[in-house]
Amino acid sequence: MNTIIPEITEKPDMNTTEKVSAKKSVVRVLCAALLCVGMSACDRKEGPAEQVGEKLDKAATDIGNAVEDKCEEAKESAGASDTRC
Repeated sequence: MNTIIPEITEKPDMNTTEKVSAKKSVVRVLCAALLCVGMSACDRKEGPAEQVGEKLDKAATDIGNAVEDKCEEAKESAGASDTRC
C-alpha cells in the first residue's frame, strides 16, 4: 500500500512496556511540536499598557542620566579628584 504516512508496525518481540514507552514517546514529540507551533503563532503586538510602561522606563532612564550628568558637573566644578557619581 503506497501512502504518504508509513504504517507503524509492531515488532513481534515487543512487550507491553516497550509498546507503552513507544506510545508515550510519540505523544511527547507531538506535544512538543504543538507547543512550538502554538508559541510561534502568538501575536506580539504591544498593548497600551506596555507602551506606557516603556515610556515610563525611558523617562526614568533619562532622568537618571541627567542626574548623573549634573552630579559629575558639580564635582568637576568643585575640583573633586573623583568625578564619578
